[in-house]
Amino acid sequence: MNRLVPKECLKAVSIVLSLSAALLSHAAPPPDRGPHTTIVNSGTNPVPVVQQGPVSISGGVTLSGTPNVNVANTAAAPVPVSQQGPLSISGGVTINGTPNVNVANTPTVNLVSGATVKITADTPVPVTTSSGQLVRITVLVNQPQIHDLPLYTVPFGKRLLIDYINIGASSSTYFRVTKPTLVSTFVVPLDGQGNGSAKVQIPLEAGEQLALVSIGTSSVWLIGTLVDASQPILDIPIFCCP
Repeated sequence: MNRLVPKECLKAVSIVLSLSAALLSHAAPPPDRGPHTTIVNSGTNPVPVVQQGPVSISGGVTLSGTPNVNVANTAAAPVPVSQQGPLSISGGVTINGTPNVNVANTPTVNLVSGATVKITADTPVPVTTSSGQLVRITVLVNQPQIHDLPLYTVPFGKRLLIDYINIGASSSTYFRVTKPTLVSTFVVPLDGQGNGSAKVQIPLEAGEQLALVSIGTSSVWLIGTLVDASQPILDIPIFCCP
């Protein structure tokens, strides 16, 4: 059979529960598990640490020494670099566009058979003339008889390079070159009027003499250059048929 609890008893129980809760909220803290370490390093002597995971940095970064840097770029996104010093390359090299090439020395360029070189006003070719003293020999023979006229003897240490000959003659006329080992002659073809001219390349060495042999009247104009003979010419005499 149920019994009713008086109202005064319920109030007493409520007061006891409230006091118990208050006492529990002010219970003693758990015991200290120690020991504790206090770091007192200053900002000029920080404790070295190792970063774990990514870190976000704002502002500038100062690197001391020569640290190793791991570049994780792929071949599809390479890091642009600038070559310092000589570079050795093995295999082929592909050049895009038409870059300028600086040649630091004077290499010899060989052209394959059939190759052509285009020269325009935009790509002029420098021409170096041979240094030396210009020689001009003028001869006038007005007597219709045989004449053997010495024109020029090349001095020691020099070389005469005959470049051009202009001649007008009434009859047979030729040139003679007297060398230490032989005598050679050459002619300039004449037209029906007895006139002729030719651009030639005839070298005469030191001690060799140039002469004009004229059968009739003639006039000769000869142009050449006297240069230093730094190296002797390779002369190959051939004798035949005694």
